[in-house]
Amino acid sequence: MHYYYFPQSHWSRIISLCLAEKGLETTRHVVDIRRNESMDPDYMRLNPKGVVPTLVDGEKVVCNGPTIAAHLDSVTETTLVPTDAGTRAWATRLEDFPTMHLSYSIWVLGLHGERSSEILDDKVDRCARYADEYPDLRSEYLRKKAFFEEFRAGVYDASYREKMLSHCTETLENLSSVVSSRDWIGPQYSFADAIATSILYRLSDLALLDFWRESHPLADYFERLKARPSYQEVWVEDPLISR
Repeated sequence: MHYYYFPQSHWSRIISLCLAEKGLETTRHVVDIRRNESMDPDYMRLNPKGVVPTLVDGEKVVCNGPTIAAHLDSVTETTLVPTDAGTRAWATRLEDFPTMHLSYSIWVLGLHGERSSEILDDKVDRCARYADEYPDLRSEYLRKKAFFEEFRAGVYDASYREKMLSHCTETLENLSSVVSSRDWIGPQYSFADAIATSILYRLSDLALLDFWRESHPLADYFERLKARPSYQEVWVEDPLISR
């Protein structure tokens, strides 16, 4: 298997957790999204959406996180994608969590001092330029350009940001009720918990967990997630993480 990813990206970390939980070895290729390498034409021909991660298993190319997780279940004896309705519903809910929007709301607005106000402008301009330079990928680049234009508008819309934060807080409070009485979201550790691990790490890193207190159920849950060997492997030991 060949695994194209960026070690610090949200969905790459989720799939890396799945690989670690299953003990699967892959040939790894870093796609540096900080340098827009996911928009390079060669990568776009592999993954027309121009996102990470991508898994290549023989002649099969699998392009998005939930689909990759399902594929990994199909080729291993262990199962991470939830089979019971309640846990599956939580996995779907967390898949839609606006982690990217919240991240860019912090980074682009420079609330942590980053010089990133031009990040989205560059992505829009780059897509427009590549659409002209690579005619065979024109529709893919124009679709991506439209996505970033709409996404950029949301990042700079204060009312939309507040709406997203309110939605996220509600989701997390509901999640805290679930994990307050058991170790994991479902009967056992699953894909839903892998998604939650990356979400909680990112929100903690962005200082967006103001309601989090030491005795909060989510804090205890996150400690359980971080105690798993897979967390150490993905967040600490990955040799391709830039230091």
